Amino acid sequence: MDEALLDPVGQATRVKTVLQPALRIVVELRHARSLGRGQPRPAGTPWEPDWRERCTRVDVRFVALAPLVALAAVGCTPGPPSAQISPLTAPPSTAATAVAGGCGSTQVFKGGVPAWLDAAGAYNNPAGLPYVVANPPIAAGFLFGAPLRAGHPTNPANKILWVVGKPREGAELRIIGHPLEASTPEVQTSAPAGSSPGEIYPSIVDVPRPGCWRFELYWAGHTAAAELLYT
Repeated sequence: MDEALLDPVGQATRVKTVLQPALRIVVELRHARSLGRGQPRPAGTPWEPDWRERCTRVDVRFVALAPLVALAAVGCTPGPPSAQISPLTAPPSTAATAVAGGCGSTQVFKGGVPAWLDAAGAYNNPAGLPYVVANPPIAAGFLFGAPLRAGHPTNPANKILWVVGKPREGAELRIIGHPLEASTPEVQTSAPAGSSPGEIYPSIVDVPRPGCWRFELYWAGHTAAAELLYT
């Protein structure tokens, strides 16, 4: 449906703008015509409407069409350009605060975690660390090494504690990453399902060059993805 039709106030304003000049002309011409009425016409002069009457008739016809022209103008008036959708993810909980370090469609947060993440981490998730929530929201990563750095940094290393909201069932976590805007280079790593408590996978995730990297996570038949920024 045309967005203009959903805005009755704006539509009425545009119609009024189109009709007002035409109605003003009609009023002025009818007034001029009334001034010429009642004047005698010389004998033998064929009757012919004077310019006032002719113009009034023409203008009345124009005014009759004016609503159609106005409606057509309203229907053809382009609406405002579509807003660009922001890639930022909404806070996963009311106690979470967005912080710097996000990229692509993934935002970094600090503070309270959603209930499913709290339960998946056996209510033992690291406090005070920045974290990201994957898409779909069935996995999250706590960034011990924030900000993450390209290469193989140490002290701190690029340690990420992945917490998954779906049971591990003893399966390892496979991590496959590549730059957000390219399919290569590709990095792969994995983490065993031997840590506890909770559904957790400690990992070191290094990349060869800085930028925004997309990581796909695979475990026990489940898949999620997140974008992480490396400096």
